Amino acid sequence: MIRPRRQSASQYGGWITATAGDTVVRTAVGAYQEPEKYDLTLTVLGRDGRPATNGEVFGINRANMQPFGVQVGPDGTVRLRLDAGHLAFATTVYQFSGDDVVSTAGISTPDLDLHANTSLTIDAAKDAQPSVITVDQPGAQQLSQMLGWHLTGMPIGLYLAQLVGGGAALYSGSVGKPAADFQLGLESTFAEPEAVVTGIGSGGSRVVLSYAVNSPRATTKGTRQLVSGGTGTPADLSKAEVKGRVVLVAPAGNDPAVIAADVAKAGGVGMIEVGRLFSVPNDTPIPVYEAGTEADSQLLLDAVAHGPTTVSLTTVASSPYQYDLFYPISGAFPVGGLRHETKSQLAHIKAKFRAAGVSYGYTFIAGDFNGFFSNIEIPVGLPSTQDQYLSPRVSWLVGGMIGSYFDQTNWFSARQSLPAQAFRAGRAVEQSWNGAVFSPRVSTAPVFTTDPPYAYRSGDTLGFGIPLRVDSSADHSDYTCYLGMGSNQLLRNGTPVTTGPGASPCPGGGEWTVPADDAAYEFKAQMASDAPASTFSSRVSATWDFRSAHVAGNANQPLPLLDVGYSPPADDYNRVPVNAVVPISVGRQRGSAAARVSSVQAWASFDDGKTWSLVRAVGAGDTWVLPVLGGKSGGFVSLRVKATDTAGNSVDETMVHAYQLR
Repeated sequence: MIRPRRQSASQYGGWITATAGDTVVRTAVGAYQEPEKYDLTLTVLGRDGRPATNGEVFGINRANMQPFGVQVGPDGTVRLRLDAGHLAFATTVYQFSGDDVVSTAGISTPDLDLHANTSLTIDAAKDAQPSVITVDQPGAQQLSQMLGWHLTGMPIGLYLAQLVGGGAALYSGSVGKPAADFQLGLESTFAEPEAVVTGIGSGGSRVVLSYAVNSPRATTKGTRQLVSGGTGTPADLSKAEVKGRVVLVAPAGNDPAVIAADVAKAGGVGMIEVGRLFSVPNDTPIPVYEAGTEADSQLLLDAVAHGPTTVSLTTVASSPYQYDLFYPISGAFPVGGLRHETKSQLAHIKAKFRAAGVSYGYTFIAGDFNGFFSNIEIPVGLPSTQDQYLSPRVSWLVGGMIGSYFDQTNWFSARQSLPAQAFRAGRAVEQSWNGAVFSPRVSTAPVFTTDPPYAYRSGDTLGFGIPLRVDSSADHSDYTCYLGMGSNQLLRNGTPVTTGPGASPCPGGGEWTVPADDAAYEFKAQMASDAPASTFSSRVSATWDFRSAHVAGNANQPLPLLDVGYSPPADDYNRVPVNAVVPISVGRQRGSAAARVSSVQAWASFDDGKTWSLVRAVGAGDTWVLPVLGGKSGGFVSLRVKATDTAGNSVDETMVHAYQLR
């Protein structure tokens, strides 16, 4: 007889032996004692009162911190068999009109005691109310509204209940009792619409459009004639008078990159994609817009069904403002609610974005709220300025990104950011992004307080994660991996180190295991890229020399690495006068041993690094200037600088296309 231990879930096995004279028969037996489990049955109803056919349930069992998740069944029923315990979960219900999401309801169940088979009804019509956020900027478009949650003690991560945009409505509410460890956040972002078409059809309807990825961007306001271009084939385009008009195209299987070029060739001044959304090449000759919903697409198609129609078109190269709002809440999802924010209640950042050789970049503002993380990127024309308004007293990660580049092996985006921090209401903070020179950086704080130092020793492990392309602002950093676009090498007493995980595929990174005794080290990193994401610092390389010995314990001790920051007198296009004096500053990784700067050597190249001329650096301590003499207006200056301190630590860094001359 198998006698399992009480309250123990396990497998048991053995043999039954039977004998009869000389005959012995052995039979294997086994048993599994299931842990205490019960059925949870949810009946999920949509906003229309009918069984929900589009939805999902995601939750956590506090007893073992095991997650569970499932899609709502076609009959609106969810059936789960779960371990006994107190459950926390959220149910998301989507309401569709055709292919468009018209509403999303998030209903939390913060604490459900599952110690018996349990049935529960989640009714999106009764249990959730409208969640409405407004701002004091006329015409502002709500780009997103997110409702996320986590439990105290869970690993930091994103547990989204819902994300809405394009005019869809958000409803929120809760079923059951609240729980103090159920933490959540409601976040929303507003900005100026990128493009708006008004006066459509007999009713004068309005449609909000967005630029296709990589489309040219411009600020315009006026009347335009809108005409159908069919599927955008040359044959379809020849059926309409395209010249001087904005062409509405349903690309079907055609390549919109080719279509946009054909529309421009036929004299079209713009193109609107409906039905399918695509990115277009960087050299697309005319603006390409996208209709975000099926309903808007149909409205536009109906307007041109019988020939050209005159509409009003208003576009911006980038939004002059952005609101990022966050409401931390404990216990349960709020039962709807109206929230209105004014500029005077919010923190204010006056952001400036310099040009970097591409038509536009991105601003990104991400919230890091003790487990709830949100991130939205908004395109901005380069150069431009933007007033950013943020909820005070919560942590924000604020940054800027210059374009991006992807292929099957490479990943590149020139992203800069401030360390995560809260901003105070009542005073404006100025921030400048994308200023040359983009160079290696170890002297600023890491992006997150939980991040290790950029270069460290722990026991007998040397680790590196050094940003190689940080802009000129002294408080910025970078956490981008330029995948597949460079190399890393560590040398010990002049010999390459080959033990440990080794070089990272991200330039500036790697981890090696080394002997305990004191030795001279050299870390070499380079990033070489022909990607079209930025004209400046298209190739970067750096070598750091330092000494290191065994570090007791498990702490990550910062290594005594140096960097150089540059402040050329650049305009909004990163152009610097010929024969300019460039101020520089020598920095040191935070927390590393202090030493005085003993020397700075510098060289300049005006032919992309083919030949170099000595620049006589002048200064003392951490502050120096470089009189860069030579070059012609329109050309580029490349820089190489080597800084050394009295302890023998040094950095030798090279930036090709450091800045442009004017």
